[in-house]
Amino acid sequence: MQDRFAKNLSDALLNEFKDKIYLKDVPSAERDQQFHTRALSAMVVRYLTDCPAKRAADFVTDGADDHDIDAVAYDERQNKIWFIQTKWSRDGKANLREKDVKTFTVGIKYMLKNELQRFNHRFQPHYVAIESILDNDPQVGFVFAVARSNEIHADHQAILTECAAEVGRWYSAPATIEILTLDKLVRIARAGMGEPPINLDVHFASVETDDVPHRIYFGTVTTDEVARWYREHGERLFRRNIRGALGRTSVNEAIRTTLIERPEHFWDFNNGITIVARSGSVGMGGTGNLNDVAIVNGAQTVSSIADTVKEHPEAGRAKVLVKISITGENGDDLIREITGAANTQNRVEIRDLASLYEQQDDLKLEFRARLGLEYTTRHTEAAPDENDGCTSEEALIALACGHADHRYTVQAKALPDVLWDRSASGAYRNLFRAGITAEEIWRHVQLMRAVMSGIATAQKKLQGRAAQIADHGDLFTVHLVARQFTDRLYDDNWESSVLPAAAASAGGTLKRLIAAVDEHFRTHPSSLFKDEQKSREIEAFVAAQIDAAAPVPQLPDDYVKGRSARRNRTPNLVPLIAKHRAIEDGTLLEFRPVTREQRQLFQRWNTEDPSRSRATWVNDGGGQLLWEVDGKTYAASRLALDIINSLGDKRYKSVRGPECWHIPGRGSLKDIGLRLREELEGPETDEEAEDGLF
Repeated sequence: MQDRFAKNLSDALLNEFKDKIYLKDVPSAERDQQFHTRALSAMVVRYLTDCPAKRAADFVTDGADDHDIDAVAYDERQNKIWFIQTKWSRDGKANLREKDVKTFTVGIKYMLKNELQRFNHRFQPHYVAIESILDNDPQVGFVFAVARSNEIHADHQAILTECAAEVGRWYSAPATIEILTLDKLVRIARAGMGEPPINLDVHFASVETDDVPHRIYFGTVTTDEVARWYREHGERLFRRNIRGALGRTSVNEAIRTTLIERPEHFWDFNNGITIVARSGSVGMGGTGNLNDVAIVNGAQTVSSIADTVKEHPEAGRAKVLVKISITGENGDDLIREITGAANTQNRVEIRDLASLYEQQDDLKLEFRARLGLEYTTRHTEAAPDENDGCTSEEALIALACGHADHRYTVQAKALPDVLWDRSASGAYRNLFRAGITAEEIWRHVQLMRAVMSGIATAQKKLQGRAAQIADHGDLFTVHLVARQFTDRLYDDNWESSVLPAAAASAGGTLKRLIAAVDEHFRTHPSSLFKDEQKSREIEAFVAAQIDAAAPVPQLPDDYVKGRSARRNRTPNLVPLIAKHRAIEDGTLLEFRPVTREQRQLFQRWNTEDPSRSRATWVNDGGGQLLWEVDGKTYAASRLALDIINSLGDKRYKSVRGPECWHIPGRGSLKDIGLRLREELEGPETDEEAEDGLF
């Protein structure tokens, strides 16, 4: 049985991915095995993202310096990323070793710590997307595709579970783990590299039908029924939708609130769900069966209902509008038209709805009459120039940052639309409180702008984790500064004295924030500043320092541009390697930029001509790198500097050349040089031991 399953899977992989898989780095004798391993990775990518076969093949990263991450897949719209390892065997008895699993978890550590230069050239086209997703509190998934019938060993599962939990301490949620064994892989292959069609039993509370221009059913179902659909079929329900479930958004939070607090009005407030099915019927009693089903509009409604009903079963009594189109077996064009139309209707912004509030009209008039400024309340209105006024949206964020309760700043970062909630427990009435004046609002806006400007200036000098904290903690820095100046909001010398003082304090407050986060939270900043409890603790740490007038902390060298480069210079390593011929003449090296800024520029530049990232080693002569582009030899740092300075307008004075040039499977020139030096002189006393996963 295993042999037959493996043969069926092999045939499917050959049929789908022949001539699409990169094999230039593989010796002829190993090409069959490596084709199947990499094609299996591509199949998993296609299963996860529903992309074309050629695109799926581009996500395969298997090879030297892959750190046992054989493919990476991501969905930027849904903010999801999957790291994939595959094992292939023609007899259906693929072997997954503990070493493979542990190396995979080390690769995850490198990914999450943004050490992408450790990975091979197959990762380079994905650098920008990977960094963007990993910097935005993503949903992370581990997927192991193993061509055998047995589940993975319990010890291996435990290693993955521990790593997934570490991701949960780094981000808002642990990584998911999916193990695809041979039977599941064959089912995926048989379904055309996707999941089998969904057949859905439905139970309407009330239903009507029409046959023009094709069979349509419409009516209401209970939210408990919708939750059952999602419980049984998950996000596969949305495979034809433009967007899958987006997780925690302001719209989804509003759906949740209505279900819990006003379930009887859910039908009134929600736009409903649109379903397409190839065939099927619903009886007048409301019960039916639909074949090859997809939800093409309403993914957020369905996923939010499922999450809410799971936590609050009583919310399952609400009703939601559902429309079903029976398209027929040849209805592909109609399905595409329905999907497009259902997802391109004009969206009403929450800010636009807020413009209907009488108070916002009054503030618009007061801004103009008292301050001579513009105050716009609709997204269709052009935002005023900075000196001429502000939008209601900017005012709301500024008021949230200036409020004594830190929770509003957290909401402003995580779900700003939620701040418009006018319910008794909502933020709006506490921010735009009764009697608030246009002058107070304007001063809060000015304060936020001044601090954000100070943060932008300070951020130019920051790198690594410090830059991440500054980026994700910008609004929290505004909150911490506002806390120091709120009691001077009505001073007569606001613009001449108070505002400049607040702006000047931005840099020091940011340093305090970075130091507090670094000392107390080994968590990614993208999730940290969206967590109310952790943010409260950060506020307490920083406020205590400010209140005690403690000195502003000095940031580590690694966090400040220029300092780490000067400290980490290794000018003698490359000549040392050449002197001892630790690298053979003609060895291929790959250029891998170290910083995010350089990687973003390099990706576009290198795509035009991949030879720009390649050089070969030369032991004799004045330079050790023979650049493939022009056939000339260069010193490693000089060639790295020339490449970096050719990428954009910014001019660098120096770069860490030995860290940028890598030999696949052996590491960077710096790694090779340090190992050689250690062999010759003994271990470096100041080298730090490798730390834990994070």
